Amino acid sequence: MKCIGILACMLLVCSCGGKGGGGEEDGDATVDVMDDASDVVEEELPDVPGNNPPEPDEPDDDLSGGTPPAAGTCVQQGLDELCRRRDLGPEKPWEEVIGVDGWSQPEALVFHDVVTGGEIIRMTDDPAGSVIHCHINRSTFNADGSMLSFGSNRCWPDYWCPDNFRYVVETHGRGPHIIEVPRAHMLYTGPWECWSPDDPDVFHLANHGDEGGLWRVSVGGGAFDTERVMELPDPDRRKHVFGGVAPDGTLAIKTTNLTDSDVMVYVWNPARPTELVTFDLLLGVVHPEHSRGEEWHLHDFTLRRNLENTLVFNYGPQGSVGEPLFIEVAPDGSQGWRISYAPNDDESCPVPYYSHPAWNHDGTMVIFNGTQEKFIDGTAPDGSPRWTWNDSEWGGYVHEVSDFDPDDEYSSSDLVAKVAELDLRISHYAWDGYDDRWAHGSASTTLGDNVPLYRLATDGSLTEPVVFTFSRSHCTDCDYCSLPRPAQSPDATKVVYASDMLQHSENAEDVFMAVHRYPYAPVWLGLASADELRLEWRFHSLSREIRGVRVFRSLDTTPLAWEDVSGVVDAGSYLDDASIEDGRSMLYAVTAVETSGLESRVLSRVIRVTREGSGYRVDQFDPYGTTGFDLTPPGPPTDLSATAATGGMALSWTAPAHLDVRLFHVYASPDAAPEITQAFRIASPPAIHPSYLDWSHGPETTIHYAVTAVDYQGNESEPARN
Repeated sequence: MKCIGILACMLLVCSCGGKGGGGEEDGDATVDVMDDASDVVEEELPDVPGNNPPEPDEPDDDLSGGTPPAAGTCVQQGLDELCRRRDLGPEKPWEEVIGVDGWSQPEALVFHDVVTGGEIIRMTDDPAGSVIHCHINRSTFNADGSMLSFGSNRCWPDYWCPDNFRYVVETHGRGPHIIEVPRAHMLYTGPWECWSPDDPDVFHLANHGDEGGLWRVSVGGGAFDTERVMELPDPDRRKHVFGGVAPDGTLAIKTTNLTDSDVMVYVWNPARPTELVTFDLLLGVVHPEHSRGEEWHLHDFTLRRNLENTLVFNYGPQGSVGEPLFIEVAPDGSQGWRISYAPNDDESCPVPYYSHPAWNHDGTMVIFNGTQEKFIDGTAPDGSPRWTWNDSEWGGYVHEVSDFDPDDEYSSSDLVAKVAELDLRISHYAWDGYDDRWAHGSASTTLGDNVPLYRLATDGSLTEPVVFTFSRSHCTDCDYCSLPRPAQSPDATKVVYASDMLQHSENAEDVFMAVHRYPYAPVWLGLASADELRLEWRFHSLSREIRGVRVFRSLDTTPLAWEDVSGVVDAGSYLDDASIEDGRSMLYAVTAVETSGLESRVLSRVIRVTREGSGYRVDQFDPYGTTGFDLTPPGPPTDLSATAATGGMALSWTAPAHLDVRLFHVYASPDAAPEITQAFRIASPPAIHPSYLDWSHGPETTIHYAVTAVDYQGNESEPARN
């Protein structure tokens, strides 16, 4: 345990080598989630004197950003040493970096944007390149944000290379690991996997050929079990789970565009695993801007994620006849269709044209690139209102869209907010997470080399860069999948994108993860009963990615002396064995820790627990939001060694004996002892992996290294040096 303060009073015995003063984790307890942060928890709170109700207000977002780091001279985020290595075009010794458990050594690198100060994690590091997927409206995170999937042309034992295989990496930094599915499924750039909305260990994919069909893959415990759910029609047609997944797990699979062949759709629901709804998209659409000749291919195709699981799509590529015409259909294809949004010269449709729409979690709102609204300007020949575009207001917009009704000819919508001006060139949006307040976006073409990734408050109150991607692929002559289009994690705390900024050549990208905000601390803290010091907590409703909490305590003295007494508790309660005399008090607070390793930057409410005879009472000492509670770095790693090995330099060290180490930073320089700055940082393996094979240093025979330990609050230790 890292002692943040020194407790000098005999009320509490603190052993800085034990766990929480001998406290225990209760594995049978459950974690309760609030339906809404502004509501009182519906279930009855424990009957303890002073157990106040949950925080009544929505916590403020703790957005990632701040003072940019001291950076080097490399344009790409000042990562001087990595830029030097990039320009050497190193080869990776893939045989040496994969362990006996099938997991590669960690490839993570944690750094901060040199403009915004936002936290960024590079998740992949391979010269062959890695991308997430080519489509919006589908998150590449699993249900609890603990894993991220991507495709790569890297080599892997017992598989041919290069080819586009699929991989998973744990978001706290472990991995990657190849997704072991039947060999036929590794062909082409698909099949793109689609994670279950509620089971973090499961995804589905679809493919064609003799072993084609719908497949279920479980990655729980690293088992990578594969099960063929069913055959799919048209085995010779390539097909993909193209449009994401509905909240109830419904999948919409479509055949790949093929000239002069009808697009087929197959809809599958896990509640009816042996059933499949099949229909084509020959809908008989009659519209001045639609051509039957364009129905052999689609541009956008997605599940709206509403209760009806309707599909929204448009025929044709950008610029072709019919492309601006968006159609909405029921998931069985039999209940008619309506025009969701329409092109400029459709005088009947009151809903603006949009491109690359991204729907919120329940399909009631959409963010898109288009114009503000149409307004009535006279009367059409049939006597209906004539709608005219407001062409001066192009940009990014959020609209609330009417429920699907097959009897409607057109949908209707209400403007919520303008969120981006046209000159930002945002055309790829992400609204994959459950946080309706935030969307993210990036440009498909850029005006420069920095390529910002934006966060957009969906009420129009804030649009700003989260980080700059420094992608060199602008699609003048590039792989379309290389563009830094975003995808959100379930809680929208993180946004993943692709960039080639640290690759030797363009169109060989890495996968990066930008931190949008830090997770909320629990919105309620109290005692489970009046008989013992068992703490309970309630998480914010946007807490699908939380692994557990860290428990802090302090004597009721001035100044407070907070101590981490628990490490990460992944149960629903914590029993502390602190000894409190009758009439005396102790203070407690907790933070929330994500599966990714991100932690709340503020404390939950601080409670005072007072001993009253044989029992306890509680009262609030400070409301939610205390900062500066942990400013003490962990101790440094020890026993750092760097030894020449096959494939590079083998580094190993001993981790400090503290409960709150999140990761290590590895620094390197061929010239002299590296400074502990971002310019010399080359890797950030997680706390569970105190070693690293440095394979990219080039022909240098002497490399100077340093390794530091970093805790959950970002405090960095003094370095160990070789």
